[in-house]
Amino acid sequence: PIRPKEIKFFEYLLEYSGRGISRWMILDHVWDGDYETYESVVAVHMKHLRDKIDGGFPNKLIKTVYGFGYTIE
Repeated sequence: PIRPKEIKFFEYLLEYSGRGISRWMILDHVWDGDYETYESVVAVHMKHLRDKIDGGFPNKLIKTVYGFGYTIE
């Protein structure tokens, strides 16, 4: 099952579809600006989300924007 944070994360990616969003933007939106939450938490949640959304498909929907964040295409 997809967790509430993952849903909020995915909805945010969809809102900015085709544009990159930074890890800090994700922390600000998904974790409501709780900067005690570290960027590594974003990476862990992204892995879980990718496993659920992109797992088993040859074409991946979620892309990494290296040195910045993520995008969805």
